[in-house]
Amino acid sequence: MFQAIFRVLALCCVLGGAAPAGAVELVVPDLRWVLLAPSGAGPVQLIEVGSAVRPLASLYRRGRGAAIALAVQREPRRVWVLADDGLDVHAASSGRLLGHWSFPQGACAGRLEVVSAGGPPRVWCGPRGFDAVAGTAVLVPARAH
Repeated sequence: MFQAIFRVLALCCVLGGAAPAGAVELVVPDLRWVLLAPSGAGPVQLIEVGSAVRPLASLYRRGRGAAIALAVQREPRRVWVLADDGLDVHAASSGRLLGHWSFPQGACAGRLEVVSAGGPPRVWCGPRGFDAVAGTAVLVPARAH
């Protein structure tokens, strides 16, 4: 019920209607957040839905393609955006881009999976998993680091 209220409020107040086809949304009830990514390229909107609907941040990277999946890292407050050209991590409080990892040659954007509480999510391309490792520019095959 709580999740449904979030979704309705965010979509009605922010988008003015239903989410377009291809848009990605993530509802985080315990933080009272709704994240909305438009279909195609564009910033991901982080919205707090409490006693009022309040935009918190616009998550943007120049040249980012369409968002495919979103994940939240609760501590520290970070938002991960899987796009068709790689994985981005943003500070939730400011929207600032903290890092970007490209796909290795031959890899694709599939889905995000939260592996451990507080850790970065794993990117899956079919049966192969990839991790965002600090100090690298390209996603690293899981268990190879």
